[in-house]
Amino acid sequence: MDTEATGAGQKLRQRRIRVAASLFAGLLVALTLLGNTLLALTLPKVAVQPVQSGRVKAQYDGTAVVQPVETLSLPNPAGWKVKQVLAKEGDRVHQGQTLVTYDDRDARQQIEAQQASLQKLQLQIPLLQQQYIQAAKDGDAADVAGAKSALESAQIDIAAQRQLIAGLQADMAEKGKLVAPVDGIVKEVHALAGTAGVSAGPDVLLVSSGRGYRFELRPPASLAETLAVGDKLEAQVQAQGEGQDEVQGEVQGDAEGQQDEGQDEMQGDGERQDEVKGKAQGEEQGEEQGQEQGQEQGQMKGDMQDGDPHTIHGVVTEILQDLPGSDESGTGEEEDGVASSVPGYRIVVKLTDDSLRGGETVKVHLEKEASDTDTMLVPSAAVHRDGDGAYVLVIEERQGPLGNAYYASRRSVSVKETDAGMSAVAGSLFEGDRMIVESEEPLSEGERVRI
Repeated sequence: MDTEATGAGQKLRQRRIRVAASLFAGLLVALTLLGNTLLALTLPKVAVQPVQSGRVKAQYDGTAVVQPVETLSLPNPAGWKVKQVLAKEGDRVHQGQTLVTYDDRDARQQIEAQQASLQKLQLQIPLLQQQYIQAAKDGDAADVAGAKSALESAQIDIAAQRQLIAGLQADMAEKGKLVAPVDGIVKEVHALAGTAGVSAGPDVLLVSSGRGYRFELRPPASLAETLAVGDKLEAQVQAQGEGQDEVQGEVQGDAEGQQDEGQDEMQGDGERQDEVKGKAQGEEQGEEQGQEQGQEQGQMKGDMQDGDPHTIHGVVTEILQDLPGSDESGTGEEEDGVASSVPGYRIVVKLTDDSLRGGETVKVHLEKEASDTDTMLVPSAAVHRDGDGAYVLVIEERQGPLGNAYYASRRSVSVKETDAGMSAVAGSLFEGDRMIVESEEPLSEGERVRI
């Protein structure tokens, strides 16, 4: 009996020990799992996306303002009082056309005084000639020489006086009016009738239409590097208060309605300016020709408005490269606090068209499909940069005793094209890799994460 009781007691103890061990082991497992879960909750959570092969079409939409290549400052030639202003802002003028006339009364009075002196000298000539003839008849050599010298001296004085008067007349003709040195458009008029020296600046600012117009673009480097000097571009130009016209390569505009209205009035005045040679005669001729010119311009305006949209052509004349990260750089962006090493470009496009006036707004669209075929398509936000270059973080899965663990692994890449939030990259990145596109906090290489 005692032996049976002892055996039963041992079995009970063994059972209790096994239960206790099982409970302890289960508790350890539960605590381990709980600890691992709590640890996982402290890891930064990331969003992932599979890498896919593909290419992007780089696009650029930009605006610019048309500017004249050359602007001439035309000052008051002699500082005389302004008599009449024959041009206004926006007028299209031709070379040699009078823009402003000045009061030349002082110069005329000076010329008249010199002409009176010339007449006095001329009146002495008959007397001196008579004296010379008489001296020659008398035969006195000294008297002949003296009379001859006096006559020649008077003739020299007359020639000098005539030369002085001619110079004064030429100076008056030159300074009595301000003329356009080239064909162009009047940008500003500072001259005011009845005044002299109104401002320290020029009386007229003239845009040279012969030199043309230009605008600048700042496309991304990937697009700018595909352009070359001499290339043509397509653009839309919109003038103030006008609609848009399709244009080629440069900017110009369809601001023809407004521009031609200025031409109607101006060219009437312009023709009047060309005919101003005096007072009454110049005004009458200018008025008659101004009316005829206005009618012709009105007809031209109607023809242009009734026809198809005006198309113009322009070419790339300069491609200027800015230093990376400079204030002038068009692509001096920063990513993750690191300045981009990609240089910026300024594309200068020249326009030549009679309908341009400057100040038109240009809208330009450029696009180019990436030429690289072995590229991966990733969100631009997933591409990071540091001192070693561009890289993408992908998920690296590692087996562990308690399951799989996920770590951030760095893959170096080179960005080929970027557009619309997507980038085409090449490098140690493969299709199917799970890249990290978003994270709760900044990550470093080899850091454990949770998905």
